[in-house]
Amino acid sequence: MNYQSDMQLGTVALNITNLKRAVDFYKNTLGLTVLSENENYTDLGISEDTMPLIRLVEGATNNSNTDHAGLYHVAILLPTREALAQFVYHMATNNFEIGGAGDHLYSEAFYLNDPDGNGIEIYADRPYDTWDISESGMITSATNAVDVNDLLTEIKEPFWDGMPKGTIVGHVHLQVSDIAESRKFYHEILNFDIKTLIPRALFMSRGLYHHQIATNNWIGHQLDPRLTEDVGLIYYTMIFDNREQIIAKLVAGGYTINNKAAGVFVVDPNGITIKLEQSSKRT
Repeated sequence: MNYQSDMQLGTVALNITNLKRAVDFYKNTLGLTVLSENENYTDLGISEDTMPLIRLVEGATNNSNTDHAGLYHVAILLPTREALAQFVYHMATNNFEIGGAGDHLYSEAFYLNDPDGNGIEIYADRPYDTWDISESGMITSATNAVDVNDLLTEIKEPFWDGMPKGTIVGHVHLQVSDIAESRKFYHEILNFDIKTLIPRALFMSRGLYHHQIATNNWIGHQLDPRLTEDVGLIYYTMIFDNREQIIAKLVAGGYTINNKAAGVFVVDPNGITIKLEQSSKRT
C-alpha cells in the first residue's frame, strides 16, 4: 500500500547503557541485522537495506527513561500479517516476554521493552480498505484484544529468519510535556494531518496513513528534556521529498536549524531532536 506520503521515517537513535546486551536483544530477540558497528554505536536494520532502522549508542549512565520527554515507543512495521504471526510464534517458542498487545482496528500490535526500558511496538497493518475513515479523514481507533489464535493461522512456515524485507519504522510515539505546543509544531508548521484524537494524545501523518507520529502526555505536564546521561531517544529521522521546503517552514516558525557533521537537526517544543533528511526520490 502506498500511503501517498511525502515523508518517511528513518533511523531512530537510542541511548543505552550496555551496547553488547542491547545488540544481542535487537539482533537475536527482535531479528534485526547488524549493518555496521564500531566501539561507540551499532546500526541495525534489514540486510537488504542500507538505511538502519535503529542506532544503538552506548552513552547512558542513568537507566531511568520514564520521567522525561522523549520516546514512548518506536514502532516497527512488518510487511504482512503472516510476518507478525511468525514473530509472535518466535517470541513464544523462545520464552521471550511480550508486555502487551492491542488490536487497533487498522493494525494488530505487540508491545515490549528493550533491556534499558525503551518501548517497542511490533505491528502489521490491516488492509487499507478495511479502515474506518470519516469524510474528514479522521480514522477510528480502539485497543481491543488481539485474537492470537486467529493470527497464528496465518503461518504457512513457522521458521523465523529475522525481520523480513520490507520491514520499516512505521511510526514513532513520543511522550511530551505539552500537547498544544506539539500540535502547533507537527500539525500547523510541519503540516501533519490529525488522524485520531484520544484524551491527551494526538495521532498524525502526512498522507493517508493512520499515524507516522503520535504524541501523548499521559505521565504528566512539564516533563524535562532527556539529559545526555539518560537512557532514551537521542533523535529520530524524518526523510522528506522536499527537505528545503520543510526547513523554510521551520525557520519561519522560529525554530533553529542545526547543521552538523552528522546531518541537519531541529529540536521540537519538548526538547526532542529530529534529524531531517532528503529523500533520494529527488535530485
